[in-house]
Amino acid sequence: MRLQIHLPKPIWITFGIIFVVVGIIGIILPLMPGLVFFILASFCFAKGSPKLLRKLLSHPHIGPQIMDWKRGKGMRVKTKILAIAMVTVSLTISIFYVIQVEYVKWVVLVSMLAIDGYILSVKTRKTDTKIIPLNRKLNLENKSADESDQKIFNSH
Repeated sequence: MRLQIHLPKPIWITFGIIFVVVGIIGIILPLMPGLVFFILASFCFAKGSPKLLRKLLSHPHIGPQIMDWKRGKGMRVKTKILAIAMVTVSLTISIFYVIQVEYVKWVVLVSMLAIDGYILSVKTRKTDTKIIPLNRKLNLENKSADESDQKIFNSH
């Protein structure tokens, strides 16, 4: 059974913009992942604004990574290494220098191992795979491009 969340479009757009801002911060800060937030933003934009979704997907660096994820092609090796390094370094620093409560340290350690394990379990994208960008004039099953974009992002 799939959980359906029905929110007004302006709320989805607001969440999408917030996730884009956090994703940009994640790109700037060395210990924070950005791609996860861009994936969340793409989900929100698919619900609230196909125009903003296409704008996000047309970005030359972020768009292909989001599409790799959504099309089940997995993550690039470089992205996996960077994500695992960031998670491991930031949470290790937290465990040794920030967190004072012993059981919280163990919870963070187990969480870190689970996150790293999940990233390792994600399919690794082959480097020679061509990325097919979303075409703004795409007409899939006699639907508009906006509906086609939404179909890709609402499939999971």
